Amino acid sequence: MLVAAFVAWWYGGGWSLQMSEVAAQFRRTADFFSIGLLLKTLINPFKGISGEVPSQGPLGVMARAWFDRQLSRAIGAVIRLFTVLAGGLVILAVSLAGALRLIIWPLLPLLPPVLAVLWLIGWVPWRQI
Repeated sequence: MLVAAFVAWWYGGGWSLQMSEVAAQFRRTADFFSIGLLLKTLINPFKGISGEVPSQGPLGVMARAWFDRQLSRAIGAVIRLFTVLAGGLVILAVSLAGALRLIIWPLLPLLPPVLAVLWLIGWVPWRQI
């Protein structure tokens, strides 16, 4: 009876729990990198290095403020782009690890009997039979 309950939980509630944990890990990772928000603000100024932007005044001051904003946008775009790329790689790795976890989960109960049989026949991985 205990074995039947274990098998029922392992392939029912346990597997369902693993799926929800993998999905939660994916959501946490995606939320951490906020890729959608980074793409929306890709060319926004990075930091307010130019302070108050003069709407009128000497041409040199206005030109300097314009160049400051463009430089700030370029720096921000580069940093955001690298963050998006890193986030994409991490999300891909988390997805692959989660898929592997879900594939291995139903096979784990078979591992002890298989290893016991291999031990009984004297097989070891580093030695040919």
